[in-house]
Amino acid sequence: MDTRSRAETLPTPSREATGTWRFAGFEFDLRRAELRRQSDGVVLPLRPKTELLLRRFLAEPGRLLTKQELMDALWPESVVTDDSLVQCIGELRQVLGDAGQRLIRTVLRRGYRLECPVTRADESSCAAPAVEPPVAHALTPAASAAPKSTRLFAPVLALLALLALGLVIVLQRHAQAPHEPFHIDQVIAARATVAIMPFDAAASDPVLRRLGDAIADGIAGEFSNRRGMRGIGRATTAAHAASGVAPQQVAAAVKAQFAVTGHVQQGEPSDDGATVDLQMQRVPGGEIVWAQKYRSVAPQGNAAIELIGRQVVNAVRAGVGKHDVARSEADDASVDPAVLTLRGWTDLDRRTSAEDLQRARRRFAAALRADPESLIALNGYAVSLSYLSSDRPNSDEAAEFGKMVQRLRELAPEDPNALMLWGSWQLSKGQA
Repeated sequence: MDTRSRAETLPTPSREATGTWRFAGFEFDLRRAELRRQSDGVVLPLRPKTELLLRRFLAEPGRLLTKQELMDALWPESVVTDDSLVQCIGELRQVLGDAGQRLIRTVLRRGYRLECPVTRADESSCAAPAVEPPVAHALTPAASAAPKSTRLFAPVLALLALLALGLVIVLQRHAQAPHEPFHIDQVIAARATVAIMPFDAAASDPVLRRLGDAIADGIAGEFSNRRGMRGIGRATTAAHAASGVAPQQVAAAVKAQFAVTGHVQQGEPSDDGATVDLQMQRVPGGEIVWAQKYRSVAPQGNAAIELIGRQVVNAVRAGVGKHDVARSEADDASVDPAVLTLRGWTDLDRRTSAEDLQRARRRFAAALRADPESLIALNGYAVSLSYLSSDRPNSDEAAEFGKMVQRLRELAPEDPNALMLWGSWQLSKGQA
């Protein structure tokens, strides 16, 4: 059975279905293909592949969906690697605020599972109940015998009473409703979303075209391994691109803040390989925030492809940081937790003094009060503590460092940074 026929047998809810599926504080409208928060009705954007992935999870909550069947369902006519699925899973988690993987659980080397109950509601049950106006009720004999002036004012008084009651109910609900949680990792990723365009190469040279595709895919793969960043690969951007459409327009269509373009051509006779020109623009505005030329890139140059991917990721991080510098004059108390987290990492990158580390720690601590499950802030807080406690293994900072590392392991057991910090903590305990 080919991949297309196998994917079509999976019980994915069709786009023609109606009704609403509710789960973990969210609603997914099958007919409108909209994901909404139940608390405030805000519609959360989903790319087509991410929407299809959500439909697959909602169709069979609690069941382990293997990597292969998910890839068959999402890309029935294409051959893709695990990186594409990992990126799609990461996008869905960011939309759901699932940094701790409580909703979508990774089953190591096997697949993924939706770990929450899903209920189905018909569209009729979701509609707001009709409120019958008080003037529609028939008057009782006693009311009909009332003076004419009283009968005229009665509907007005009833309407005013109804409005007053409604206002009281709204105010009570507003006072009792919890504030919408701030998801630091999701906000940071939204500010560091990059659209990777298909690279230009001579149509008559298949070797150069394959090299351009490999570099673009390598950049997307590098983003899939970085928390707090999001790369939208060429398979998606190509669907939006057409003759004469500028990269900025494509990036805006996929809600990216940066666009990466590239050109691959045959190198000089003295070069042992191709020449690759890359540049990155900010969206909107078109400001070129980074550009680089690479020479002598071999057609099978895996090391060069990895280097290019890392440098693009670092350029995005620097570009986001530069954008935050423009707001650096604002006091920490007047900026959101995502900006506090980015400033904390700037302090760590600089760390020219103990005060830099203390300031970073304070900023991460303040950010975590708003979002205790932010892996970016937790990682930064743990790193700042590791530096502060390195010379004092029995200090309070060392004990706090251990607590943060354990918390990271609980929330993200597979996170590479969490694993590195765990190893560092184990070594420090052995030296104590």
